[in-house]
Amino acid sequence: MELRDKLILLRKGKELSQADLAEILNVSRQAISRWEVGTSVPSMDNLSALSRLYNVSVDSLMRPDNNAETIVKEQVNNEEKEEVTIFAVNRNLKEDVVLNTDVRSFEGYRVAEHIVLESDDLKVVNAFGQENVKPKTTEQTTMDNGELTSMLHKASWNVIRLVKDNK
Repeated sequence: MELRDKLILLRKGKELSQADLAEILNVSRQAISRWEVGTSVPSMDNLSALSRLYNVSVDSLMRPDNNAETIVKEQVNNEEKEEVTIFAVNRNLKEDVVLNTDVRSFEGYRVAEHIVLESDDLKVVNAFGQENVKPKTTEQTTMDNGELTSMLHKASWNVIRLVKDNK
């Protein structure tokens, strides 16, 4: 995934508009737009600010993705229900990572939900009557031109469900 795609995904994951992000970084909205279309790149100062805002390293923003050892992923296709469920675990304890999945064989499908289980305490468990880790829904998954792109928080379990769009 290219820097521009990561910047879009991270900004949307924080539910920020380009104008909101521009205000936070004290740059123009047009600068954010140029970064996201790939006609320019953020300065080192802005990359540093972005890494702090999004809780990722500058290195992970700039380097090509190679998350084979960090992410464990399984995919289940239910043809009767016309849905696909992707289970993904981010084993990286320090930073969020981006998961790219080729879904060209599921043309006509859309993202129905992305559910995340995560906790800063890696030893926490759920017990009867005591739910310490609760599933939450996130909007950090996009699907475009046969590629599913998801931001997986550090040390998280993720369930991403795709459904046939019967419109």
